[in-house]
Amino acid sequence: MRTFSILTLGCKVNQYESAQIRQFLEGLGLSRAESGAKPDLFVINTCCVTSTASAKSRQFIQRALKANPEAKRVICGCLPAMNSRELKPPGNHNVAIISSREILPAMLTQIIIGDGPSIKAKNGVKIKDVPPGFAKFPKLPLLTSFKGHTRAFLKVQDGCDGTCSYCIIPKVRPNVQSKPIFEAVEEAKALVAAGHKEIVVTGVNLGAYGRQTVRRVGPLLQSQRSGFSGISAMLREDRRQEAEDRERRTENGGQKAEDRKTGFPVANQVSGHSGTFASLREDGEQIADCRLSIADLLEELAKIEGLRRLRVSSLEPGDINERLLDVFCAHKNIMPHIHLSVQSGSDNILRRMCRQYSAEELREKIELIKSRLDRPAITCDMIVGFPGETDEDFQQTVELAKWAGFSKMHVFGFSLREGTAAAKMKDKIQPKVVKVRSEILRRVGEELGHKFREQFIGENCEVLIENMGPGSADSAKHTLEAGGRCERYFVVKIENSECRKQKIISDLGPLFSAKAAALGDDPAGRLCG
Repeated sequence: MRTFSILTLGCKVNQYESAQIRQFLEGLGLSRAESGAKPDLFVINTCCVTSTASAKSRQFIQRALKANPEAKRVICGCLPAMNSRELKPPGNHNVAIISSREILPAMLTQIIIGDGPSIKAKNGVKIKDVPPGFAKFPKLPLLTSFKGHTRAFLKVQDGCDGTCSYCIIPKVRPNVQSKPIFEAVEEAKALVAAGHKEIVVTGVNLGAYGRQTVRRVGPLLQSQRSGFSGISAMLREDRRQEAEDRERRTENGGQKAEDRKTGFPVANQVSGHSGTFASLREDGEQIADCRLSIADLLEELAKIEGLRRLRVSSLEPGDINERLLDVFCAHKNIMPHIHLSVQSGSDNILRRMCRQYSAEELREKIELIKSRLDRPAITCDMIVGFPGETDEDFQQTVELAKWAGFSKMHVFGFSLREGTAAAKMKDKIQPKVVKVRSEILRRVGEELGHKFREQFIGENCEVLIENMGPGSADSAKHTLEAGGRCERYFVVKIENSECRKQKIISDLGPLFSAKAAALGDDPAGRLCG
């Protein structure tokens, strides 16, 4: 076995884990198959966050089985963790269906060296239990590079035990855990050394970093019975704690108390629901439980020499607090871009979704962000057509979006996912209504994005070059233009004359300063420098 290929479906977490698998396989002596070549090993990292994602994963699995029947195939990711039986291939296939991430490196090793269970068994093989000798096999490594990407993803958190009624993730990634800060810093330094100028910090529920649960309130039943009263009380306590922290920092002359052993902030200096977090030092000694949060992690990462950009992938509204925004303001290399998992602007729908905030509290968080950051890009996810959504509920979502001025909205029509509470709700919305509402909200999003980008015309922005392409139709022959994202995450095109002036014709990854000159016609909204 000499070559491998990896197909990745789904989120940034899956992309990070596929990069880990790639580095692990290369460490075992395999090389990535050339484009169009048939690999000896085909790894399919699946997604099941929606029924559409599951269907797409199964579709790619079947394609892989037909395209190269002689290759050994490994199916991993969220879909096998949810239900590996539906992936059972008919006939005689060289397929291993791995439902546990913990044993994935062990099984890959056994498959490659050939002393593991036969993967030519009739009807395929499902690996459930830790095989003998598992302890001697290495775990998936910390990344030293994120090949094929100008920006690197850094996974620091995994798992969710939330109760959102539409989400299947707590069933496939239930264990809430965080990467120790020293490991995250070590990995980030390696990525910077490999040439990555931007790192995107990611996780299944990133704001739960350092906590043992993503829940901020009591059980689901309490939320359903009392509406948002419990959530409101919890957020009021958040604000009280934040005020105390600000006063304490002022008394200390702006300096944070530090644990002598770790150098990280001690418990009483961390605001919000950070919970407890036991970590290991590099010498293996366990550190006493510290109340660490995503803000503490970002603060340490931002100090890394050579890291030009640090970006946060996605946060819950409840993750936004003064402490986090203090860190954003203190470090210029943390980008003024926050992506919020909003989902709806209607209290009725938020309650049915079992979200941990009300529309009013969501507005408070957005106002807080705007009061602390300079013209921040606030992007969001929205679900349209959730069971029970009335015209009034939808209109409240539209009004919230317009009020917030989101720079970009990812609009998803509700996708029924078996195994979730929402799948059992009876008042489903007609597909044609969902389609119409989705189109309306997307148009609103395009208008808001256009308005947001327009305010930067005539200003300099820093662009991370991600692609090179042919110049526009009226450009001189054989000229090029470059494209990439600026600090606030919208795409900027740099015309061919500037490409040549800055000598970035054939180089991907440099940071380039450009003056925004005009808005393009692309519906994604591209400023042209």
